[in-house]
Amino acid sequence: MFEVLAAAVVVGALVGVASGGRLHWVASARLRGLGLLVVGALAEAVVGAGWVTVQGWVATTLLLGGYVCLAGFTVANLGRPGMGVVLAGIALNAVPIAVNGGMPVEGTAIVRAHIATAQEVPQLQFGTKRHLAGPGDHLRALDDRYPDWLTHRVLSVGDLVIGVGVGAVTAGLLHPATGRRRRRHRRAGAPRPWHPAAGEPAVAA
Repeated sequence: MFEVLAAAVVVGALVGVASGGRLHWVASARLRGLGLLVVGALAEAVVGAGWVTVQGWVATTLLLGGYVCLAGFTVANLGRPGMGVVLAGIALNAVPIAVNGGMPVEGTAIVRAHIATAQEVPQLQFGTKRHLAGPGDHLRALDDRYPDWLTHRVLSVGDLVIGVGVGAVTAGLLHPATGRRRRRHRRAGAPRPWHPAAGEPAVAA
């Protein structure tokens, strides 16, 4: 997912700049629940990258716990464009992992992504997050089945949805928040409230 997220951030930044956004708005953006983002990303890295050797239900629980934290971060920031799309992508990945005890990966997609030949696929090591898809897996339409020929990865529909959402979030961060623009507009253009002077009636005749 790192390559997908990096590409999404770059494309989102280009779209944001092209639509009149400015980089300085990113520094002033206030995102809620950043601790959830950090914990969720660390949990995904621990399981996905194999930083710590965990197996079975421990790995699945840690992985799903990371998704819960990431989902909590997106929910806390749903007011920002694209966060709802990211949340949908997280759900699309979490469901097949919960049902199958990990993310199934289609062998044909591995071959099409030029990761291994058909003869080599059964000998591949998938780590604790993924496993080769088989007849016992469910919801295979949501598993890793889309080959990426550039980075030699296999992606799920959830990965693609998350990428679109992250791009939209990045583009939105280059623009001021809607509420901030409205408050600034009201301060600049709204007429001052009328207050009666001393001795004047409160309601005009």
